[in-house]
Amino acid sequence: MIREMNVFGVLISSMLITTPLTFAITFLIRSIFVRTGFYRLVWHPPLFDAAVFMIVWSMVVRLPLPF
Repeated sequence: MIREMNVFGVLISSMLITTPLTFAITFLIRSIFVRTGFYRLVWHPPLFDAAVFMIVWSMVVRLPLPF
């Protein structure tokens, strides 16, 4: 769920925290795919990367974060 978080009295969007976390996880997944040669089987790698990013982001947003 996208919500606001109180950080020292300032409300910030949770997307400011979930997006960099998602980029890091997606980068790790992408490096594994490159090393294993998985991208030879993918028709359009940038489109595939965007789909993986959206899947990972939806999973990160659903995590019960302690904020």
